Amino acid sequence: MKKIVLLFWLVISMQLWGMEINGNYSNFLYYKSAMKSGSEVRITPDEGGKVGAVWSRNMFDLSKDFHFEYEICLGSKGIQDIESLKKIYPGLNMAPQYIDDHNNVDIGADGMAFAFKSSDYKYVNYGEAGQYIGYDNYGSPKIFEKSFGVKFDTYTNPGYDPKFLKEDGERDLIKDHIAFIAKGKIGTINGSAFSGNDFYQAIPEMEDGEWHKVTFDWDALSKTFTYTFKDGMTTYTNTYHGDIVQEYLGGRYAYFGFTSSTGQWMNEHKIRNPEVRGTIPTDDYKLHIEKEVVDEKIYELGDTIKYKITITNPGSEDLIDIKLKDGKNISDEELVSDITLEKDTWIELGAGKSVVTYGTKQVTQADIDEGSVIRTAAVVATKKDSNPVELLYAAAEVRVKTMQRNEFTVSNTPVITDKDSKSVVTEYTKVGDIVTYTVALTNTGNTTLKDIVITDTNKVDGIILDKTELVPSETATGTVTHAITQADLDA
Repeated sequence: MKKIVLLFWLVISMQLWGMEINGNYSNFLYYKSAMKSGSEVRITPDEGGKVGAVWSRNMFDLSKDFHFEYEICLGSKGIQDIESLKKIYPGLNMAPQYIDDHNNVDIGADGMAFAFKSSDYKYVNYGEAGQYIGYDNYGSPKIFEKSFGVKFDTYTNPGYDPKFLKEDGERDLIKDHIAFIAKGKIGTINGSAFSGNDFYQAIPEMEDGEWHKVTFDWDALSKTFTYTFKDGMTTYTNTYHGDIVQEYLGGRYAYFGFTSSTGQWMNEHKIRNPEVRGTIPTDDYKLHIEKEVVDEKIYELGDTIKYKITITNPGSEDLIDIKLKDGKNISDEELVSDITLEKDTWIELGAGKSVVTYGTKQVTQADIDEGSVIRTAAVVATKKDSNPVELLYAAAEVRVKTMQRNEFTVSNTPVITDKDSKSVVTEYTKVGDIVTYTVALTNTGNTTLKDIVITDTNKVDGIILDKTELVPSETATGTVTHAITQADLDA
């Protein structure tokens, strides 16, 4: 029986001062455009004017060492010459400060930030879109005043970011760069919490459609914060020397997460394979949830999956206002479950007590096409009599496999037309007779077939079907004609 316990797959050890976490970490909250899809988290889609954020549910104790690593993909749109761009966008008028001496402009935007935010900011989760990368906001005060992090900036905002490579005599756009950020300020040259040139570095191209390994290390003893960014065979790194806890966060406890945005120009921003080594306060971990599949099997279309969900209060204090949700993209802002739950709220859960409920989901065609059903049960509760109100979170994810059969049949029916009489005949006899081929492709499997292309390597090519996507039992047809040649007659 499949069972996932205590939020995520981790190696955990208990100590008097807290709980060490070492391993894969998936206990995140998702905001605005951010959503989880399988093993990947998309923070912003490839659309203009979007902002997204992902934050850890747990606080981490930065009086202890912290290590985080993951992979990042910053999209595939980058530098393009202005003339080619005007063919795509007729009437486009780009201001001169956005164009370099090579007549290039940047069409990929805007980037992503990793940050620690103060424990005071449990309910502060994202800033503004465009140049603010979801971390900064227009004007003052800054919403992430107590924060520190690193940005992966993929768009040059004139007067705000470093525009030209200093070692290059020509005006080449610097475009992509990595920089330390703090106090809710995202700027590099202007609008930054730092001064000088040693806190940022140019990267030739981060918007290459590839996954890049990134690491962050906070050494609590030496008071240093180091990042690495792997780009092919090259690894970029930089270290901030200073006490980020006292200088920027205002306390030892902090959440970590990611923000991202797009503006007029855009890119899809994604992360995957997050791993963490760090320490969370013991009091931040006194709510547990277990989720399991009642009947573990490979599910077919229309089958009903039944889940058993157990919520436990292992602490010494009573919890109240317990709320459960179960769905594909669970976040505090979207409290709608797509799992039908027998019960999803409880008034009180006493210390050491547990409650059990069940949920069901019917397998859809989309589930079959994905090959699995991945759903996360997430619970939130309030410590009784806490002032200020203290919330606890827990989540458990379960993956259920679905049966996939990728099958189809193809028929090819030729009709021969006499060149002279224009009548249908049983065989061709001379150059110029016309053969019309009608091809029919039927989806006989149970998955949706996409991007269908028919190629005939015998006499004809270029058969265009009336559909390029077929749901099960659906048929696509196409015709193509071929004029008989002397070579056909001689064959």
